[in-house]
Amino acid sequence: MKLTLALLARYAEVDPESGLLNLTGGGVDVFGLKRVPTEFTMACALRFLYREVESGQTFQVTLATLDPQLQLVGKPTDFKITPHLGAFHVEGGLGTYTVTGAITLAVESVGLHSISITIDGTIAGDIPFQVLLSDDE
Repeated sequence: MKLTLALLARYAEVDPESGLLNLTGGGVDVFGLKRVPTEFTMACALRFLYREVESGQTFQVTLATLDPQLQLVGKPTDFKITPHLGAFHVEGGLGTYTVTGAITLAVESVGLHSISITIDGTIAGDIPFQVLLSDDE
């Protein structure tokens, strides 16, 4: 199982039949906040590639917000995925599995943060984002 796409968005959904990913504001990575510490919720999209032998296996995915010093902030988001090969899968090829959902980002300071993504406890990637203080309404 390999992570090939990970991003925050204003809105994200995946069509369960086709696997088509629909995004609005995909790739947002700068947040102007009125104050810190705070928490806010964002949509998130993740796409995985997997080998045929991994079809039907369950994987534990964890998303954890890290502060500028790479320390955990807030509570990690954990969920399980079980990819299955679709009707249009070509024998010998890789399968794709896309998941969307909401993640609560807890931030305690300004600066560069990230969302660490692990699959079965192994680091698979991250989503960097920046937090600034802003007076904008």
